[in-house]
Amino acid sequence: MRKSWTIKEDCKLLTLVRQHFSALVSHNRLNATMPFSQQLHDAFDSPDRDAAALLYRLEQAKILGFASRPGGDPTKQLFRCLINNDLALYDYSLTFPTLRKALHPDTVAAALNHFTNSNPHKPLSNTINEIAKALHLSSMQIEKLLLDSGQITINSYRECERVGEITINNNLQDLISRQIPDITLVEDINACRAQVSQLYHVHERDGAEVIFSSDGTGFGKSYGVIQGYVEYLECFAKNQKSDDLFPEGGFTNLLFMSPQKSQIDLDSSQKDKILASGGEFICVLSRKDIADLDFMDWATGLKNRDRYIQWYEGAKGSKYIGSAMRSLNYHVSQIDRCEEQLKKLTTYGSQDTNYEREILEEQLKNCRHSIRNTIESACKLLFGPDSEKASIKEYIRRGLQARQERMQHAETARKPSKSELSVHEVYFELIKQVLPFEVCQYRPSVLLMTTNKFDTSTYRLAPRQRGEGVRFESVGFDLLIGGKLTPKDPQISTVAAAGHTGQVAYLRDEHFRRNPDCPFRQKNIRFTVIIDELHEAYTRLEETCHVKLITQENNLAHVISVAGRIHNAVLSLERRKKPKEAQNDL
Repeated sequence: MRKSWTIKEDCKLLTLVRQHFSALVSHNRLNATMPFSQQLHDAFDSPDRDAAALLYRLEQAKILGFASRPGGDPTKQLFRCLINNDLALYDYSLTFPTLRKALHPDTVAAALNHFTNSNPHKPLSNTINEIAKALHLSSMQIEKLLLDSGQITINSYRECERVGEITINNNLQDLISRQIPDITLVEDINACRAQVSQLYHVHERDGAEVIFSSDGTGFGKSYGVIQGYVEYLECFAKNQKSDDLFPEGGFTNLLFMSPQKSQIDLDSSQKDKILASGGEFICVLSRKDIADLDFMDWATGLKNRDRYIQWYEGAKGSKYIGSAMRSLNYHVSQIDRCEEQLKKLTTYGSQDTNYEREILEEQLKNCRHSIRNTIESACKLLFGPDSEKASIKEYIRRGLQARQERMQHAETARKPSKSELSVHEVYFELIKQVLPFEVCQYRPSVLLMTTNKFDTSTYRLAPRQRGEGVRFESVGFDLLIGGKLTPKDPQISTVAAAGHTGQVAYLRDEHFRRNPDCPFRQKNIRFTVIIDELHEAYTRLEETCHVKLITQENNLAHVISVAGRIHNAVLSLERRKKPKEAQNDL
């Protein structure tokens, strides 16, 4: 006689399915003879249930469905998974008959009474276990009862939490918002920070200086340096003609880098003052951030999606980059479509969606790659053989003039409306994104980037080696900012044993050799570099210098074994070339 399933068995099986859900959904078809089924049976560890019985029980819970006509040998019966989201296993919308069975009303009332009188500060799992023990029920029965009665809910981490905790969290947010300091207090604090900023007034000094500041968080280190730059730029702007787009003489750029993107957050008043004084904000983005449509530009506060659509609307009619902008808009729409379809697939329960998901993820990857290439190609078209042969300075001048006209029109318009970028503004925006260090040769600029990005490279314009025109040349940030040449034959390891005088001479004359053709040196343009969280920056930059010679893919024992076989093969070849009497000497 077949033994009926108990609540204890069903709870145990449900726990195992939760633990091994990712392995379960990876199978398009499943029967009792497959390794997963055998592993599930071994973990269940019951002499009364074989692997086939476990699969049939999962079918009764509507977690699995028959993938072939039922009947015949139970061990060969094929099943398929009906769900691809394990939330249904935790909220008991899909579960076993013993757990679906209604409890006696008195039992329900007793459980709710226990829960109401329980300590809300005690871990919820402990409370549920105590109620289950008191009523001689399983903890899963109590969980389901409390879920059905609306006392608890399942969060995104698949953990139970009291419904009241959500209200508590909302109240906490209200409390936090009420404790945000008054704007006058913020202004007073920033005024004190501005006084401290005098420590960092280095923007007009010709010599290189290094200033370390290890004051506590919130003391105003970053604010002070930027405020010092604001004051410098305001003073610098007073000595320039009001209608001159390109300042005369040397000036200073500000480069701010931080390990965390969230820490690149400038005060709005400082932003306004920098823009009013003729400064530019340039975000130097990583390849990943360029392709992320939801990435929010640090300077404008716009998401990439909105920026790219603006570019398309402004330059879709351009005879130079119109085709590239239409391609950019197409890739944006394709990314949105793929992401929307992937979201929908997470709610479907068909196993057949796995293949479709892989296709969509591959399309998403290709579209993001195409976004980066399209933006770069569009910028190159501005300087290609079919372009209007304008210099980069002319592109910048036209872009600045178009921006000024648009802003003046917006100020005088009776009905404020969202004005579109002109084609020359789009050209300028492309140049700022692809050639950031070309722009800061002509306008004082604030460049924002992460520490990881600083360890890579950027593009600059260089004359073609053959013929006329310019080409895009990749160059390291440190070479541009430092105005130095790449060491032709680095000898750091050799010079390490030399004396102090020799080491200094090597660093000055060879390793940090000046580049006489550096445009920033020629134009007397300086950089103030702010490295936020310097200790973290050291760690990240150091990690990029490490190379793993031995990984899981190339086991050290296997490497030595292969090297030994190659060595023996070479010796064998050498023996063959020698007389027999000399072969034993090898």
